[in-house]
Amino acid sequence: MLVDGAEVVGCTSLYDESPAWLWTEEERARPGLFVASTWIHPRYAGQGVGCQLAWWALDHAARAGRVCVRRATVEPALVAYYRDVQGWRIVREVRRRDRAVTALTRRAQAMPGLLIPPYAA
Repeated sequence: MLVDGAEVVGCTSLYDESPAWLWTEEERARPGLFVASTWIHPRYAGQGVGCQLAWWALDHAARAGRVCVRRATVEPALVAYYRDVQGWRIVREVRRRDRAVTALTRRAQAMPGLLIPPYAA
C-alpha cells in the first residue's frame, strides 16, 4: 500500500502462487510473484503511481530471490500499456468466464530509480 499521510494513494496485491488456469506447471515452478490487482486513487490517475507500484513489485521480487513477476488483465488498453510502456512480455491469452485474459511476465530486477522505498508498503 502506498500512502500520502493518512490517504491511500494506491495498492497492489502480490501472491506467491500464480493461477493454474493461466500459467503452466513449468511456469509456476519458476520462483515468481503474481500481481493480482492494482488500484490507484482516482485523484492520482495518470501520475505514474501504478508504474511505481509495478516497479516496486519487480524490485521486491528480486530482493526476495524470485526470478519473475507475473500479472494478467482483461483490459486491452492495459495490455498495450503494460507491454509498450512498462516492458511486460505477453505470454498468452486465454478465455475465462467469457472474457479474454492476457497473461504477462517480466524478469524480477532491482529498480534503483524507485521513487517509493522498497519496504515502505
